[in-house]
Amino acid sequence: MIVPALVAVLAGSRVFAWASSLAGLFLGRLVTGIGSGALSGVCTVALADLDAASGRKPRAAMIATLAFTTGAALGPLTASAALHMFVWPTVLPFVVDALLAVTAIAGLLRLPWPMASGTSFPSSAQPALPSWSQQFRPVR
Repeated sequence: MIVPALVAVLAGSRVFAWASSLAGLFLGRLVTGIGSGALSGVCTVALADLDAASGRKPRAAMIATLAFTTGAALGPLTASAALHMFVWPTVLPFVVDALLAVTAIAGLLRLPWPMASGTSFPSSAQPALPSWSQQFRPVR
């Protein structure tokens, strides 16, 4: 699900970079928003799964928050710098976004994912039912 979401972000960035009308900007925003929305939840879950498998103290929420906040700050900074320096001010931010998406896709396709390689997470990483749930029995 991560790679298709990144492809949507890549497509939205391309539409944004070459948009010449308000409708093109709306379309670019729609496609980029779908990709970004899909990424935020899926990446947080992937980080939590990989973090749980490592056996260390869980840090997935902190890493996801830091990544989102950093990206939210660097986007406007890149656009402002391009505008200030007159270096393709309406194209450069989206080219940078597209390059980051391509880099992420290439990295994800090269990584060995635990479930893809046939191995599973350690039993300590498997979700456990809370103790109070054992009081309930299925109705037959």
